[in-house]
Amino acid sequence: MSKSISNKEEFIGVMDRLRKWPERSDHINAYAVVWDEIEDDNVLGNFADAIYGDEYLKSLQDDIVNAYHQLYSIDFQRCYEGINTFYENFYEDNAKEDVLRACSWLKRNGHEQMAEIIEAGYEGREEQKTAADWMNDHMEEIYATYRSLMFMFEEKYLKA
Repeated sequence: MSKSISNKEEFIGVMDRLRKWPERSDHINAYAVVWDEIEDDNVLGNFADAIYGDEYLKSLQDDIVNAYHQLYSIDFQRCYEGINTFYENFYEDNAKEDVLRACSWLKRNGHEQMAEIIEAGYEGREEQKTAADWMNDHMEEIYATYRSLMFMFEEKYLKA
């Protein structure tokens, strides 16, 4: 049995709003919703906020939560201040061991290329630029990964 989360209703509300969003999009990322038809706030960010508001989930011990957090962080920082802040662990919530654990989990769950791109960013600035460029060119895949992680989370925590 999985550990109980304290803000289940908040997650249920976020998931209800996610179901109104398109299944595929190359315009939605962690920083902003770049899609005129969506008048909702950023569901991806609301999901992250719900994670950070729950003491158990905030620890990032759960693989789904850690993978979502690392993907959301690199995506947001890439858009906002530059991907190098992610790799430098500027905000002290992207420890390399947590990022690599997330990448390992992503690989085991069908996201090999994304995980390899993220991992390679630790090799240097040029690889970080490559990771940022790859993410810019694969927004639809990243959005699909967010959705997949969110529905996995729902199955584990909200339907249990």
